[in-house]
Amino acid sequence: MASSTPNLNLLKKNPATDGNDTFNIDTMLNQNWDKIDGAIGKVQTDLGNIKIDIPDATLTSKGKVQLSSSTSGTSESLAATEKAVKDAYDRGSAGVMAAGAAETNAKNYTDQVNRWGAL
Repeated sequence: MASSTPNLNLLKKNPATDGNDTFNIDTMLNQNWDKIDGAIGKVQTDLGNIKIDIPDATLTSKGKVQLSSSTSGTSESLAATEKAVKDAYDRGSAGVMAAGAAETNAKNYTDQVNRWGAL
């Protein structure tokens, strides 16, 4: 005599006890596949109905954020992308180099004035 699985009630045979029973393709295979297909359909529907609400992040709590590549914004609700950080770093590095060059030029000018007097 065939038995059934506990969750989907699928039919199964035990060769040791059901060895002489005739194997019925419609009952043992087709009906089992229909039950499996129906159960998968229910799971897909149930998963589609799950609603997850993740709150927005704040300065004091975790949550979801929107990314931004802006390097001039002042928002505290957007997160900088790697590109934005690199752009800001590159601008800062260029500014440091320009300030160094300006300092050198000013020093050279001052040294010249001190050496030769006003031009």
